Amino acid sequence: ILMMAKVLLIKDYINSSFGLQATVLEKGLRELGYEVSTMDKMSANKRNVPPGYDYYIFYTVFGSRLFWSGLPRYGKNVVFEVSDTDQLSGLANSFLNREPIDVIVTPSRWSKAGFTNVRKNVVVIPHALDPEIFDQEFKPDPSVSHDFPFLFCSAPHSPDRKGVDIISYVIRRLPSVDYLIEIMDNKIKEVEGLNTTGGVLSKQTHYTLFSQADILLYPARGGAFEIPIIESLAFHADVIVPEQGPWTEYVDPEDAIFVNVNGRRKYWFTNVYHVGNFIEPDKEDAYRKTVLALSIQDEERTKMKMERGKKYRERFHYLRIAKFWDKLLSSL
Repeated sequence: ILMMAKVLLIKDYINSSFGLQATVLEKGLRELGYEVSTMDKMSANKRNVPPGYDYYIFYTVFGSRLFWSGLPRYGKNVVFEVSDTDQLSGLANSFLNREPIDVIVTPSRWSKAGFTNVRKNVVVIPHALDPEIFDQEFKPDPSVSHDFPFLFCSAPHSPDRKGVDIISYVIRRLPSVDYLIEIMDNKIKEVEGLNTTGGVLSKQTHYTLFSQADILLYPARGGAFEIPIIESLAFHADVIVPEQGPWTEYVDPEDAIFVNVNGRRKYWFTNVYHVGNFIEPDKEDAYRKTVLALSIQDEERTKMKMERGKKYRERFHYLRIAKFWDKLLSSL
């Protein structure tokens, strides 16, 4: 890398998944010798982003003032963005094609495939695990009893895309099970009468629940990476996920319980950036696979899950991922 190369990292909302990923990247780049300053993307615009940096990393621009005002051109511009569906809109494409962007980073080949009409170089660098989640001992949440396997479902936002209707269908059919659904808006009809969290959880609470889960049911219809799947594996849970999706690039086939997919369909009609189709997981099969996962929990399985967890912690170690970024920046 250059002699103390200077990076300005324009970050997403701090309490969002992307905000957290940007913070993990910041830590990794600093440890590799970069001088990193940060700015909040919601207050950044073309006029107030300062000159004087070698690299400008815009960690997501859709939905920001930068998207509407444009990007400045002072150093090398790297934009991290995703395609949650199989196609970005004409609006998103025209921004990416028009602006002074040297390279676009996205976390999976699945996401990259959505950049169909973008005439810029799109590079795949996966997300990293937050090192903080392994630095602490998580005290069990007393509201979760551990006499039975604990089934955790995470759909904090975008409930349609995270398959909250499928989660509801499965849980309502299970005779009795220790479960919890992490969801921000627990007033929606799909989760009426079910055990939910509600509101934005603190990072501590979020990871405490992951650390206690025996099984993660995650019937997502799409997305660009879906880090909760990797977090669950790293925390020694079994994961139930659709047989198609970006996670299949990063999760070895023997390490997940896969749900059948019945083709694709349109879901989001309210998003100006992601306009394509989603996969449609089979809810009957999601139910069958959950019953299967519950039936195989024993000491033997726990040992296997601990071994597996180690593999994912190494594979998505934040420094390993930061080195991919380093290689990319050095090549610009």
